[in-house]
Amino acid sequence: MLIHEAIQHKNKERDRTIILKARQLGITTLKLIQGLDKALFIKNKTIVITAHKKEKQIELFRRVKYAFEQMPNTIILDDGTVWHKPKVKDDNKNELSFPENNSRIQVSLDCRSGTPTDVHITELAFRRDAKEMMTGTLPSIHKKANLTIETTANGMGNYFHSMWNKNYKQENAQFHTLFLPWYTDITYVSDDRLPVPPDVRHITNPDYMRLSLKQNQINWYAAQFLDLGEEVLQEFPSTPEEAFLASGDKFISDTFLRKLKRPGFDMDIEFENMRIYQKPDPAYNGQYIYGIDTAYGGKY
Repeated sequence: MLIHEAIQHKNKERDRTIILKARQLGITTLKLIQGLDKALFIKNKTIVITAHKKEKQIELFRRVKYAFEQMPNTIILDDGTVWHKPKVKDDNKNELSFPENNSRIQVSLDCRSGTPTDVHITELAFRRDAKEMMTGTLPSIHKKANLTIETTANGMGNYFHSMWNKNYKQENAQFHTLFLPWYTDITYVSDDRLPVPPDVRHITNPDYMRLSLKQNQINWYAAQFLDLGEEVLQEFPSTPEEAFLASGDKFISDTFLRKLKRPGFDMDIEFENMRIYQKPDPAYNGQYIYGIDTAYGGKY
């Protein structure tokens, strides 16, 4: 599956998408190029890319400016007309403005100023001011503006985790949700002639058989585990649940949790803040499940 095809979700009026992803899939770079393309060829567009920190803002705008500088001075379009590279009015540290068509593209830390028509927010999960930033962003953009949020996970209980849960697989959700696992990138492969190292065989995802991953993909993932340990589950997740579970500080090993069997009972009654289950089935070999509040500091 090609990444640029995966994220092309559109509805009739606007595109509102949250992308939870593995690292280094090139989504931000793709959005930068798409944004520059719109600013160059479509009138009255204001494209805003937001970075989560100043250093990243500088880096992202450098990519935009480099892409513009590498464009040819003239392009013959499909209809035979000749497109001429426009002059830049405001060539400053974070914006390119094209007065000929009244469009611009900027990379900033927020988008409170102006009325953007397209907004792409990067690494929202890593912003301490995520809630304040989104509170200021949503009212500032046009009701038909395109808005994309993409980030890797950064633990549970934060603003982004809550935002994802409110929209993931929900009917009439405000945002379309899209998860891009590590195997979306066809370049994440290694030598398929090498066997999976025995000491990392236990971390292979149970869904691998269903996904029909190739041996060179599994070997690549195993190599990442050797380098990153259990952090590979956050940086290169196979499922959304895996991305959030592996993030943040943990008292109990994810590898240990993944080995546990599912309880052999069914939920009987559910209240708002309490669940009551049926009595254990004797056929379940008399096994019982004990829970630990890891936030208290307990260890298995």
